[in-house]
Formats: sequence, structure tokens, C-alpha cells
Amino acid sequence: MKRLFVPSLARRMMLALLAAFALAWVVLLAFEYMQEGRPSAVDGRLEAAANGLALDLSDVTDTAEARATVAVLERTINRNYHAIGLPAVLVVQLRDTRGANVHGAAPWMDALATIPPGLSQLRLQGRPTLHAYRTVGTRWSVTVAQTEVPRGWVLKSLGTELALYMAIALPCVLLPLWLAVSHGLRPLHRLSRAVAARDSEDMSATGLIVRHRELQPLVLAIDSLLSRLRVKVEREHAFIHDAAHELRTPLAVISAHAHALALAPDAARRREAQDRLDESLARAARLVDQLLALAQLDDSSPRRPEQVDAGLVAQHELAQLAPRAIASGLELDLDAPETLEASVEPLALRTILRNLVGNALQYVPRGGRVRVSVAAEGSGLRLVVEDDGPGIALEDRERVFERFVRGAAGDVPGSGLGLAIVGQAARRAGGDVGLSTGLEGKGCRFEVVLPGVRARPPHSSAPDSDRAVVRTVSDDLH
Repeated sequence: MKRLFVPSLARRMMLALLAAFALAWVVLLAFEYMQEGRPSAVDGRLEAAANGLALDLSDVTDTAEARATVAVLERTINRNYHAIGLPAVLVVQLRDTRGANVHGAAPWMDALATIPPGLSQLRLQGRPTLHAYRTVGTRWSVTVAQTEVPRGWVLKSLGTELALYMAIALPCVLLPLWLAVSHGLRPLHRLSRAVAARDSEDMSATGLIVRHRELQPLVLAIDSLLSRLRVKVEREHAFIHDAAHELRTPLAVISAHAHALALAPDAARRREAQDRLDESLARAARLVDQLLALAQLDDSSPRRPEQVDAGLVAQHELAQLAPRAIASGLELDLDAPETLEASVEPLALRTILRNLVGNALQYVPRGGRVRVSVAAEGSGLRLVVEDDGPGIALEDRERVFERFVRGAAGDVPGSGLGLAIVGQAARRAGGDVGLSTGLEGKGCRFEVVLPGVRARPPHSSAPDSDRAVVRTVSDDLH
């Protein structure tokens, strides 16, 4: 019983066919009713009958013969009407050229005798409307009349007749269609069985060759999905392998420094071992944070953009990183409007800022400069982080956004995940990131453009409230 309620394409096609037959029945019924039910159709038949009878009687001179002919015709037609259940009466009046009544009886004859040649309608009290047509020949005047047929009977009769034809035609169409659908779905069933029979670890292309044009896009879509899944799984395997390799080094260093701390012979050695242990723990913690950030960007769905103050977000993130800049002897500048309201994803914006600035603070030597600028550019938000550090070689710039790939400055400790996180966050937000030469012709310049920004005028009414503000963030903490 439950199978009857399970969605089925074959059942849907059968129901669609039944609906099409029902619609065809309604349309045909309306068309036939309009043809048969209009008065002109009845009048046309009466005119044809009257003219034809007058033509047949044109050579008859005997009154008795003419009366008999008309009487037989009238009885025959009315008998046929009764046989099919038609609630109508046909009346024929025959008069000679002198106007004498040859055939015809009350109650209609007196009224019919006064109508002019041509079409007429008679409405007698207590009786149905009578449609009549009179023609005058060389020997006889013939009037053929019929009572009006109720429209309800016409509609019922036509509907019954058409329903019978539809009932005969439906199996003749339904059976071949059912066979065609059942046979046509066989390739789809074979395809589903072939896909279901594959091993769960098999991410290779199906290799299926289908002849049917309708199934070819489905097979291509399945192969494309398997290809994307294969790339994703391979990337995750490589990520796990690289992450384990990167974590092994700081853990080994932590273990060595902890062992040295435990065996230090004096306070100076213990302090030195403690400092190195703290550095190793900080490096391991940063690596774990980057791995978690990358996993979050990979697995979570992008959030809907929110209306945020991009300048305020940049100030907050740089304030968090300012202690590192001070400790490293670096100048950290922010160039941003007083107010820059933008519709962006906050997580992506904060992640990009944190990793780009953090990456610059890690590689720029003491006494260097890191400059951050945020601005609205057309319909996008432009974020630039540039420095005067050692920079990245031209041959390495295309690969630095890959995971665990680092530039030539291998003497600086790092995991090679910072720029990968930036690239992933930019793609997540629908933006793009570019790399070029930084301040004073050296260092790096990272430019990120995020779409969907709508800059609004500042809330302040001061005349200089919309000017760009250049602040040295590291100096603000002194």
C-alpha cells in the first residue's frame, strides 16, 4: 500500500496522460456544444429539410400522394427522435398553392399558417419554443418546424458520446505509452545498478557509455562529481599527511626542551630551556589555530553577508596584533576611512586581515614597516596589506597560496598555511587576492577585493569626517 504513495515518474506520466484526456474531453465537449447548441445549427437543418422536401414534391400532383409522403417522413423522424431519447418534436405542414391545409394538425398548424417564408420562431403559451422554416414552391408550400431541445440534454448527450470515444481511445494510447515508459526507464535502472555496485572507495570515472542522449548529461554529471570528490579526498589526505608532518616537528622540539628543562643544572639553563619551550608551544598553538581556521573555512557553508564597519573591524584586528609589532620593532599603519559600512562576511574579513598582517609581522625584519589600507572601490571592498620585508620571489608567487608551501625565507619558522587560509577565505567570500611588490619597491603587497560592498556616508556631520585616516597602530599602545 505504501508503494502507491511513493513518487514515481511512470505514474506521473500516466496521470499526466489521464489529465490530458480529461482536458481533451472538456475541450471537445465545449466545441461540440457550441456547434450543436447554437440556434443557427438547428435553423440550418430545418432550412435544408424544408427545401429538400419541397424539391421532392415538385413533381407530385396528387394531393393524397403528397400527404402520404409528408406523413411518412414526419413519423419516421419523430420515431427516430424517440428512439435516441431526444426531447423534441418535428412538425411538417403542407399546403397547396391555394393555401388549403394538406397535412398538419393542431396545436401548431394555425400558428404556422401565418408565418412568412424563411426562418421563424414561435412561442406559444405553455409550450416550448418552435423553430420553423417555410419555403414556397410551384405546387406546394412546405413548413418544417421543431421544438427547441433543452441545452442540458444536449450537453449530457454530447458528454456521454465523447466519454465513450475517450474510453475506447484511452487503452489504445495508455498501453503503448506504459510499455514505452517501462522500456525507456531500463537504461536508467541499469545505470543506477552500475553506480550502486561500485566500491565506496572507488572515486574513478564510471566509464559507462550510454547511447541515449537523455542519460549522457547524467553520466557526465556523475563523473564530474566523482572527479571533484576524488580531488577533495586526495587533498584531505595530503592535508592530514602534511599536518601530521608539521606537527611532528614542534612536538619533538617541545619534548626536547621539556627534557632539557627537567635536566637543567642551574637557573640560567632552566630559564633558557623555559624560553625555548614557550616559543615551541606558541608555534604549535599557532599551527593548531591555523589548521582549525582552514578546516572551518573548508567545511562550513558561507554565511550570509552582514552589514559591518570594515574600518572598525580592521582597527580591532590590528589592535590585537599591535603587541607583536611592538615586540618585533615594526611600524604598523592603518589607512581607512572613519566609517566604511560594507555588506561582507565578517569571518572571511577578519581571517584575511589576521593572517595577512600576521604573516607580514613574522617575515619583516626589525625596523620594517607594515601598512594596511581598507577602502571602497566601486562595488567592491579593497583591502591592501604591504610591507618592506624580504618579499617573495617571482617564481614562488603562484604557489604561496597553496597549503604548506612557503617562500624562500625558510630561516623564519612557519607552517605555510597563512596565505592558503587567506586564499580560501577570499574565495569563500567570492573575492580574489593578488600579490605584487610592496613598499619602496621591495617586500610584498597583497590586495584582496571582496564583492558586495555598499559604502555609506559617515554618521558624523563634521566636514572632514569622510577623509581617510592614517594611524600608526603600534604607536597608539604606548
